[in-house]
Amino acid sequence: MTTISDVAFSPDGRFMCSRDYLTMKLWDLRVEKRPFKTIKFHDHLVSKLCDLYENDSIFDKFECSWSNDSMRVMTGSYNNNFFTCDVLGDGIRAMKALKPGQADPSQGSIIDPSRELLDSSQKALHAAWHPRQDLIALGAKDYGYLYHKRGRPRD
Repeated sequence: MTTISDVAFSPDGRFMCSRDYLTMKLWDLRVEKRPFKTIKFHDHLVSKLCDLYENDSIFDKFECSWSNDSMRVMTGSYNNNFFTCDVLGDGIRAMKALKPGQADPSQGSIIDPSRELLDSSQKALHAAWHPRQDLIALGAKDYGYLYHKRGRPRD
């Protein structure tokens, strides 16, 4: 049994996402029996569930948020990581919210969470997508982060 920490309707009203501790489930509202997609992005935490329970991290409530075109959904994680996922495709992008001056330009912000040491004190719990722009906001501890998708460079 899992506990749902957040739910959100897509802007076009066609979909809903539900977020539990280890997964995010996407539902087509015309098919109520089961989600059409389950996104697993915390499989690397399964072996650490006892430790996460002991320090109460297992009760963390990560939010989910939809893009303005209803084609992507986002949620937060530990180590100030967050995920953007394609609704109809298989794309999942894991990124890290970095404080100013913390970024390494040679590596960028795209990461592999399964290769990081777990820091359950650093978590991006709050997530919001701007209703008209490709702009996301994250809340992690005492920092607010804004990310704007850049257009393709012109040749």
